[in-house]
Amino acid sequence: MHGLSHQVSFVVYVASNNKIEDFKFEGVLYKYVGGGIEEGITRYRINEKVRVTNLERTVVDSIDRLGYCGGANELDEILKICPILDELKLLKYLDVYNKKVLYKKSGYFLERHQESLGITDNTLDSIEKKIGKAKKYLNEEASNGRGILIKRWELIVPKTLKGKGDLFV
Repeated sequence: MHGLSHQVSFVVYVASNNKIEDFKFEGVLYKYVGGGIEEGITRYRINEKVRVTNLERTVVDSIDRLGYCGGANELDEILKICPILDELKLLKYLDVYNKKVLYKKSGYFLERHQESLGITDNTLDSIEKKIGKAKKYLNEEASNGRGILIKRWELIVPKTLKGKGDLFV
């Protein structure tokens, strides 16, 4: 994830409107995951033919599909060292996806790392207005009594994700 991941990944997820077969190249599995949104795509600086998502789009996609970035705990670690994010881009991509559960999850993670990511209260308030009323689980680990409700986001998160005031957050 833009060089921020703590884990070495040998899988690259490929979003394309043209279906491709999964393939391996130089020990890396390239896995097709379907089409994506058009916003937030840029050209790779070394090879202009290769299109990649910008940092903000990658963060939103990682929150949306936690398994693609190593899970909730890995994403939490990545966000600790992530540079300041462009709030307008984040809000734009969230609006394009327009998924209540993605607003919930994004609000939760962005609030956890609000200061280091440069996220304003206004941005969090904008996200909060779009979460709906239904409670959702962050992931499977949060279910079956193993989670705690984060009331602001109506999101049940694993107890293993410590609170915002923790020493290392």
